[in-house]
Amino acid sequence: MGAAAAAAGGSMYVFGGRNGVDMTAGSMDDLHAFDSATATWQLVAPAPGSAVPPARSYHTMTAAGGKLYVFGGCGASGRLNDLWRWVWRCTQRASCMQLEGLRPCAATRGVGR
Repeated sequence: MGAAAAAAGGSMYVFGGRNGVDMTAGSMDDLHAFDSATATWQLVAPAPGSAVPPARSYHTMTAAGGKLYVFGGCGASGRLNDLWRWVWRCTQRASCMQLEGLRPCAATRGVGR
């Protein structure tokens, strides 16, 4: 519940969400990839040493320019106003994605406050 998804490179990616149906259920911080060619799911592990976005639910996720973006949502300490980008380090495969934290632009500052 409260997860976000986007499609890129022949796969659908799902990030975050809640462990249950009520607001006291914990949020998740994992990224899963569904390969439409093989109809299989894979957990996408972050590259060694890369930061991981905080667990969240009710966020947005989109794909643009061969990258995946996650923005905002509800975290353990309240609403989030952060932007994260997954970048493929090689051919668009879930096994070679790197995560980068980004600063929201001025137009998004204050959103959700």
